[in-house]
Amino acid sequence: CISCDHEAQAALRVIGTCLATGQAAGLAATWYARHGAPPGAADVRAQIETILGPEEDRSG
Repeated sequence: CISCDHEAQAALRVIGTCLATGQAAGLAATWYARHGAPPGAADVRAQIETILGPEEDRSG
């Protein structure tokens, strides 16, 4: 729980989105560097599994 004015509250609402976007960008950059792949050639499914774990682990 946090107490703040409306201006600060607006900023707080986007923190989670910013963190997730930054994590995804960092993981994508790591994937490109490890595989020597050009931008746009990423295996999106592999990146999702890196973040969330294998799909079979998420089905329960």
